[in-house]
Amino acid sequence: MKKLLSIYKNIKIKRVTYEKGDETVMLECCLIFDTHEIDTTLIITHSDFNRLLSKIILNGYDIDTNTVNTINFGDGTEIVEYSFKNTVEIDKFNFNYHVKQISA
Repeated sequence: MKKLLSIYKNIKIKRVTYEKGDETVMLECCLIFDTHEIDTTLIITHSDFNRLLSKIILNGYDIDTNTVNTINFGDGTEIVEYSFKNTVEIDKFNFNYHVKQISA
């Protein structure tokens, strides 16, 4: 597996959004480098999202059900959004799968 975006030092997670049944997850975050920070949005895989959630929980962050918002549309579409009240900062996390940066 190829490591992508491993040039940053830490990552601050702000919001995670995905559509149930979709292959990708939108991750609003801040990439922290040695000299600067970049607010950005990344498109990642569910596998990397699951790894990220595991690391968040292992680092002692509690995922409160009040921070998970589900939006149901009449056509069966369901959007899930994780918003974090407090800053969730993860260090030493490398994405294993394809990552797209859609804003910087």
